[in-house]
Amino acid sequence: MEKTYVIIWKSKLGPFSGQGRRLFTREEAEQLSAELNQEHPKFVHDALNLHPGEPTVAEFAGMTDDRSIIRDVAFGSLPSETAQEAVLV
Repeated sequence: MEKTYVIIWKSKLGPFSGQGRRLFTREEAEQLSAELNQEHPKFVHDALNLHPGEPTVAEFAGMTDDRSIIRDVAFGSLPSETAQEAVLV
């Protein structure tokens, strides 16, 4: 199981929120967020998958055609000529 989850949190009392840096498996992150919600009731903790659309290793191993992999491109972060080339591909 891949470690792609982090813990995110939000204060119930103010506009404070954050995201942890340590990576967990889904089960680890869900268990830890439940524990943190019990220990720190003034905050809401949740598990967040940092790579939600990416194929797992098992799914990737079964792929035989590169066209079946969809990639998101943030055109706003690319120079204009690179963005135009990406659209033409």
